[in-house]
Amino acid sequence: MKSREQAARAAYSDLPTADKLRVMSWVELGNTWEDAMLSSGVCSGPRPSTSYRMTPREAERQRQIDHFDEESLARRERNLLPNECSRRYETSHHEAAHAIVVMAFGKALRSISINSEDARSGLCTFEKGTTPLQTATICVAPIVWIEQVYYREFRYHMPWGSSGCESDLRKARDVVGDSGLDKAFKLCREILKENYDSVIAVANRLDSEGYYRP
Repeated sequence: MKSREQAARAAYSDLPTADKLRVMSWVELGNTWEDAMLSSGVCSGPRPSTSYRMTPREAERQRQIDHFDEESLARRERNLLPNECSRRYETSHHEAAHAIVVMAFGKALRSISINSEDARSGLCTFEKGTTPLQTATICVAPIVWIEQVYYREFRYHMPWGSSGCESDLRKARDVVGDSGLDKAFKLCREILKENYDSVIAVANRLDSEGYYRP
């Protein structure tokens, strides 16, 4: 099932160029794709009549829309839409979040790496022997980091949200059940906030080298 952001992104791809530019202007202000689709008015029928008095910001946005060109739109889309570099960036943060939580529990981190043939795939290996709550907390770490702790960064660079986390969430639920997930999420938020700079440092190293070992 598609998330609302993925659905909004899919709807965006079917818009005519002029409407795409309207949406893009809202995304560049920091809005999610869903909010941008709604705020831009592309899904709400006819445009306002010419008698409508626009605010200065709306007038400037309309001026940009009226003077758009295909090359400009393509360039702006490249900065915001998924590509191999941005997928690698997300994978780096995904695996770094796992790694930092592992070490916070005092377990030995073996290594983390990015698949050289598929930047969307990564691997985190560590010492066995975690409790069910610890295992679940490690599993949900990428979700908490990408969607809650480091959200402002990923809201702009990763508008499609955290991908590849579904299996992590399923594993966490299998280990502690729905009743234990809240505890895992809460504990994970505390750990990641306390180790905010460490996650970023490890993610940057992994993004650069494709492999990290403490």
